[in-house]
Amino acid sequence: MRPRAFYQLIVTCAVAGLGGAAGCRSADSHRRQADESAGRILTNAQSRALGRVRPIEMGRAEGALRARLIAGQALPGAFTPFATNAAAAVPDPLPLDLRTALQAAARNSRAYQDAKEIVFRAALALDLEQNTFRTTYSGLLGASVSDDRASGTPVRGTEQTASAGAARTFSTGASLTGKIAVDLVRLLTEPRDTSLGLLADASISIPLLRGAGRRIVLEPLTQAEREVLYAVQEFERFKQTFAVDVHDAYLGVLQARDRIRNAEDNHRQISAERERAARLADAGRLPRIQTDQARQDELRARSLVISARQDCEGQLDDFKVRLGLPPDARAEMDTNELARLTESSTVLLPGASPLASLTEDVAVRLAFSNRLDLAVTRARIDDARRQVNVAADALRGDVALTLAGSAGESRSVAGASQADARLRLDEGAYSASLLARLPWERTAERNAYRESLIAFEQTVRLVEAAEDGVKRNVRDVLRRRAEAEENVRIQEQALAVARRRVDSTQLLLQAGRAQMRDVLEARDALLLAQDALTAALVARRSADLALLRDVGLLDVDAEGLIIRKDAP
Repeated sequence: MRPRAFYQLIVTCAVAGLGGAAGCRSADSHRRQADESAGRILTNAQSRALGRVRPIEMGRAEGALRARLIAGQALPGAFTPFATNAAAAVPDPLPLDLRTALQAAARNSRAYQDAKEIVFRAALALDLEQNTFRTTYSGLLGASVSDDRASGTPVRGTEQTASAGAARTFSTGASLTGKIAVDLVRLLTEPRDTSLGLLADASISIPLLRGAGRRIVLEPLTQAEREVLYAVQEFERFKQTFAVDVHDAYLGVLQARDRIRNAEDNHRQISAERERAARLADAGRLPRIQTDQARQDELRARSLVISARQDCEGQLDDFKVRLGLPPDARAEMDTNELARLTESSTVLLPGASPLASLTEDVAVRLAFSNRLDLAVTRARIDDARRQVNVAADALRGDVALTLAGSAGESRSVAGASQADARLRLDEGAYSASLLARLPWERTAERNAYRESLIAFEQTVRLVEAAEDGVKRNVRDVLRRRAEAEENVRIQEQALAVARRRVDSTQLLLQAGRAQMRDVLEARDALLLAQDALTAALVARRSADLALLRDVGLLDVDAEGLIIRKDAP
């Protein structure tokens, strides 16, 4: 083998080897690269779709709250993937105010993690579509030994091959491929010849009818880009709905605890009434039958306490599971949140306007402008229209121009006695071909085109239904909020009346002008009024947030905290 050819082979193999080594990255390196690519895509999509960027972190961090609770509170748990990293202690019981609960839900809720993964997968799908129009590289290293005894004279030899190629698809539909290969063959038997093969080839294919043009070629990429925007918008809508649901569930647990407090207080008061009735009966001032009535109501009040406690425990377990925490974890809610329902009874719109002043017409217009789910549904019309164009393009004939060229020669053991190949472009082989397939059979494409027209009409109807649904939601939540506001005023008055009634019946009983039944009925009315007022306050707060959510004026930050945003 001539020294020059030998050095050429060494250089070629070294380059190919370095390229192969660069491609043998670890799985963790590929994961980080995928995360970086998806992160860049999501940052750009959030900026375009929302006008701001909030990081979407994938996966729960090590030392997640669930694992820390299982480890710190010695709870049973067979599957705790982060238990070994749960060194950070957690209080026992875990304090859960509303803010902490919203943050815990964003970090630990399984539904929340599922929603984030949908967005991330859309970004990965876009990255894959973008890769279609990137220059991609390929490499091959090979070595073989052969021993041919068919001719009677043994012929043994070795072949080493190194090749590198590149391919690129352009937005016009044209595709370009190129490859260069180096072969080194050596005979291990006499005359021990050695030969170097060197071959380069390239080809470009250009569609002229079907599948040609940026509008058709880039459609999968365009749709993938839009799917990422949709995923980002739908995730924001999910966060709004999820945060309101967590908020309502939190207040639901506090309402259940308030019912316990009211039931316990009612039981104490009825017990006191029963003791008072017993003393009056002993003094001959009250019939025994009324003492028995008091005793029956005392027992019923005790049963209500037990029932209220069981109901509260069940709601608390459901709430902890909603947050992604073990249901048996010990947690303490912030009961002061109920008091804040009366302290901040008026929710304000941006500009300090009371939410109660929002008219139906303004609310619907705000929803049409701000609702992200409605924006996604509307954008699907453009997608369906583009699909019609793509289906129409498929009806055309296939006409493609192909240009190809190659220079040099490859080598095998059989050609080991030949001289080294030379890469001379002026001695290469070149060709140009035009291939046309007439569009005579287009039954599948015809039906696909018709189906795309039907899909377009269906999408239009979906938009109409979505707009009507938004109107219905807004009208319903406005009615619900007005009802809740009125109920608060009614129940405040009802509670005041119930308290006066209890005081007056007690005085009348002592004066002998009322019966124990009157006092017990007054106590029942007071308990109902207390529970009804709490329910009305919770319903008003829930309706306020639901209205802000349904008109698109509710925002949720990366930690899951609720923020009212300015109207456009």
